[in-house]
Amino acid sequence: MIRIDTDEISLVRSATARIQQLVSLVPDDPRVYLSDNATQDRVILHLILSIQACISVAAEIVANESLETDGGLGGLFDSLANAGIITSALVVPLQMATKLRNRILFDFENININEVYDAACTASEVLVEFLVQVRMR
Repeated sequence: MIRIDTDEISLVRSATARIQQLVSLVPDDPRVYLSDNATQDRVILHLILSIQACISVAAEIVANESLETDGGLGGLFDSLANAGIITSALVVPLQMATKLRNRILFDFENININEVYDAACTASEVLVEFLVQVRMR
């Protein structure tokens, strides 16, 4: 069985729950979200926290299982899929989440806030499914 840092799991669960809660308060019209800077900031913070925690879990598993990786953060998820730890269907959504995290952290001024809104509406399910799959191993 793969051992995973329980603090990272708790962080992903609490951050994704907070994202879902914040998004549920915003009507389906993204214009409302776009007009509320405080909610945007909270969603961005929790997205970064939950995505980073999943990256940390992936890196820990790759290291502990001595899996080959291409060296990039997105490659961690390829390695996990190649080892049968996660399904290949999760790889691209996790890599997209990782790319969004990188753009938020390193190119924040050019972030498309509509993309953040879309990610907030869908990323939580992907990140929680990642935890489910790695814990089943």
